[in-house]
Amino acid sequence: MTIPTHHSAFIIHPSAFIFGNTRYQQGDTPTDYQYTGQRFESGIGLYYYNARWYDPALGRFAQADTIVPGGVQGYDRYAYANNSPIMYNDPSGHYPASACDNVPENVKQSCLAGADKPQPDTLALDKLTSRGKKLYDLYKKLYADTSGWWWKTFGEDGQFSIWEFMAIIWGYELNIVATHDDIYLDAFDSYAEALVRASREYCKVMNCAPSSAEGQLNFMGAYSQSARARVYANNPLFDRQDPRQLTAGLDLTLSIQDPSYMGHLEWGDGFDPKRRYAVGNGSMFPSYLDIVNSTGYFWYRTPGWEKNPLTAMYILTGCQTLYVQGNMTMFNYWNCQMP
Repeated sequence: MTIPTHHSAFIIHPSAFIFGNTRYQQGDTPTDYQYTGQRFESGIGLYYYNARWYDPALGRFAQADTIVPGGVQGYDRYAYANNSPIMYNDPSGHYPASACDNVPENVKQSCLAGADKPQPDTLALDKLTSRGKKLYDLYKKLYADTSGWWWKTFGEDGQFSIWEFMAIIWGYELNIVATHDDIYLDAFDSYAEALVRASREYCKVMNCAPSSAEGQLNFMGAYSQSARARVYANNPLFDRQDPRQLTAGLDLTLSIQDPSYMGHLEWGDGFDPKRRYAVGNGSMFPSYLDIVNSTGYFWYRTPGWEKNPLTAMYILTGCQTLYVQGNMTMFNYWNCQMP
């Protein structure tokens, strides 16, 4: 693995699939609290969910629930989160935390009334930007197309959630990172940190909650070229994704929702001049490409960048972002320095 020469330490956490099974492990894990913030007992390979143990390899609890929740899924007493870990989690070990728990009071009753019926997730339209509303409309179109591959991929529980939709969009955005294993190991953590931090700063300005579906959808509309391209296309393409894109998209979606998902609560602090903060290709700062590439003034760039620096992907720190934006006032305020 290539380690950035200006970074003295590099710790890789375990990346998890959607039911919590470890995707890969390299380096030291900074905490025992990993998937959905629960404690992992490495000796037995199980997570402790307060009332009982959970097996991420099976995607099921190791003991039957002593309480039978409502709904059809409740009769499967070993099921984790209604078998839909993107839409729910189960911090108590007894009851899946419903998506309806987090919606505004004025729509909660309609959400609960239709909890057993397949229907698009309900969002608060007054909390969506114009681009966020367009993305929400696009989600509902995909939801209505039950022949789409997304239903075959995510719909085993009879639902296709807004979080799964966002995971698909992030998967397109992550294409080059997710589908090249060497780039994934080198760059995904940096990519995720940059977007988690940027989402916090975006929501400070826009007065939104990045942990909410509305906040992340708004941020996606502002930040993701893949999202904008599909929002404004007459016939947006939703090609079937490589499984690695889906997993990376889910990891990123859940990390923006809750930085503790990847074991990095500090990412939720937002802007830090020395930490990863922006992702983009060279066309975003063409006037600065020479100095960026000649001085190594970046956190990461994709291999083979020499062939076309304008299309190479770069990951920049907070200071580097301010520099390529030409924002020298804030560059000096943060005591940033050129290499």
